[in-house]
Amino acid sequence: MKVSIMYIITALFVCVLLNVQAQPVFTIKSGATTYLPASTAFYYEDKTGALSLTKVQKKHFTPNHAHSLNFGYTSSTYWVRLQFRNETNYNDWRLFSSIAYHNYLDFWIKKTGDTWRHVQTGWLYPFASRGNYEHNGFVFPLGLSGGQTCIVYFRLKGYDPLTFPLELLRKDTLSQRLQKENLYYGIYFGILLVMLLYNLFVFVTLRDKTYIYYVLYILCMLIIFSSSTGYLFRYVHPNIPIINLYSARLTMGLIVITTSLFTIYFLEVPKYSTLLYKVFKIDMGLALLAMLLTGTELYSAATNDLLSLHSPLLLIAGMVAWRQGNESARYYVFAWGIFLVAATSITLRNAGVLPINLVTTHAVEVGSAIEIVLLSLALADRYRILRKEKEAATQQALEVQKRATEELEVKVMERTHELSESNVELRQINEELDATLYTVQLQKEEIEEQHQQIQASINYAQRIQKAILPLEERMCQLLPQHFVFYKPRDIVSGDFYWFEAWQHKKFIIVADCTGHGVPGALMTMLGSQALTNIIVHEQIHEPHQILSALGEVLPNLLKSQNTSVHDGMDIAVCVIDEQRKRLHFAGAKSPLVLIQNKEIQLIPGDIFSINSYRKRNHEVMPYTTHTFDISLPTTFYMYSDGFQDQFGGPKGKKFMRAKLRELLLSISEQTMEQQKQSVEKALTQWMKGGTDGKAPYKQIDDILVVGVKV
Repeated sequence: MKVSIMYIITALFVCVLLNVQAQPVFTIKSGATTYLPASTAFYYEDKTGALSLTKVQKKHFTPNHAHSLNFGYTSSTYWVRLQFRNETNYNDWRLFSSIAYHNYLDFWIKKTGDTWRHVQTGWLYPFASRGNYEHNGFVFPLGLSGGQTCIVYFRLKGYDPLTFPLELLRKDTLSQRLQKENLYYGIYFGILLVMLLYNLFVFVTLRDKTYIYYVLYILCMLIIFSSSTGYLFRYVHPNIPIINLYSARLTMGLIVITTSLFTIYFLEVPKYSTLLYKVFKIDMGLALLAMLLTGTELYSAATNDLLSLHSPLLLIAGMVAWRQGNESARYYVFAWGIFLVAATSITLRNAGVLPINLVTTHAVEVGSAIEIVLLSLALADRYRILRKEKEAATQQALEVQKRATEELEVKVMERTHELSESNVELRQINEELDATLYTVQLQKEEIEEQHQQIQASINYAQRIQKAILPLEERMCQLLPQHFVFYKPRDIVSGDFYWFEAWQHKKFIIVADCTGHGVPGALMTMLGSQALTNIIVHEQIHEPHQILSALGEVLPNLLKSQNTSVHDGMDIAVCVIDEQRKRLHFAGAKSPLVLIQNKEIQLIPGDIFSINSYRKRNHEVMPYTTHTFDISLPTTFYMYSDGFQDQFGGPKGKKFMRAKLRELLLSISEQTMEQQKQSVEKALTQWMKGGTDGKAPYKQIDDILVVGVKV
């Protein structure tokens, strides 16, 4: 019985001894300065995570045949065992892991006897727990003198991939390496910081929100890489390790939001693909949900997984925009293509597919730096293209308008001269009443031909006048909720409306020029040109200043001081400030009707028309700007006096201003298209005079009503 017991004890001892001695001793030889001992390491997977060092020493360890220790994405705890023998004259050898984000990392070393030295540290412990400040990563001095042997154990556990690129090197080699890494990351973080400050300056200058989204994206990249490399932990919050757990992972969710907004505005995604625009909005909602799941640890990898799915979408959006003619998208595609290749390499490295080396470790940083520089070039190229297109469009519009004005003036003069000659011929015809019927018929045909030419000229003038009015497609795009009811009395009109959008402001103007027909049409062209110069070129954006500037420009255009031409216009100017939720209005004898909460307000304009005498006590009276809060649903209307002065109804009276305001209030809850139909129907019924037959009342003036719902 005693023999059996002794046999069992001896067998167990031999098994334990074999378990330890089966692992070869890694010999540190003279003449070398750095080693990669991972290929001689043994490891053990502890799926429970509850084993102590004493218990794990009795377990069977598996030899690692790879060049590095990479266990990929796992929830298990891993133990790593190594044995060393120092055959050099140096005792400053260090075990070093460049990965700074091991959540839990324990180190045991035994050189002689049964005494173990234990270091408990990790990403979730204060930085001082490492006991060594020679690098941002984890450094464990062996303290082996020549001829000494030691056994070391590591225990690793974390939420991130368990990548353990273990190296053996001397203190001076580690110091040189740290200096090179500090230089490398100094250049990298410097590039990011310079790009951040440059684009922030451009945003302050141009007020283009695309730049601020890009600045926020660069800031997120700075946080992620300074955190993952350990610089943020070491120099900013060394005693608050809990920040390490959330800084990078939550910032990934912010990257999804900032890159979505940047892509939407930079590539003008809604213009090219409604589907991609909707997907980006869904992505931003999922990013908020992923940040919540990550922060509460219900799904710790939620932001990382979402960013992995989101990144290819950015490249797809760039390719779609580039294919459909967006020239600036080419930089965008190259930038994200390079970054995705680099990000894929580190993902495959973390999963254990690619080896851990200099390329796979730093590819994502180099790729992100190139990406950020290329995106900055893309923003500059986009601004250049937009400015070039705007200048070309403005120049073309000015040339077309100038040519149309000159042609119209020439044609009017020619037709006036022809009419004078026709009058002379008509007098001659009256004096020659006894002439033959054949002669009379010839004269009649000649007069009809001239009339057709005049009519054709006026019709051509109508097309020219329509050309200076705002494009309906552009107004629908920039001002979706609006209607324009435009009904000239003759073929051409003395009323006109003007629209433009600049940054976060939109300008809507309604004007009633003196007269109608051809004289009124000439005034509308002068007025439209003057407004374009004042608002677009001179950058005057306050309503009262626009009216004052127009009051100075129009007399000069008409040469009112040197001629008898004192024509002018009644005009209403509205400016919608979408950023501050304000509506600014100024009027020159033209009012504004404002409806909020089913209550109507009439805001009269100033009593001075444009190009009228507006001095009092030898001082020029200024125009007044009225400002309204439009943060709640608001509908406003501007109109010329043609509608309210129209005769009709059962008694043949004018429609009047009060009845027009009642009409606008009654239709304000309808859609804008329905409102336009209601206005047209009300005018038609009024001109019929209460009868069911043909309207007995003719239109006496040009009619223009513009409604806008904010």
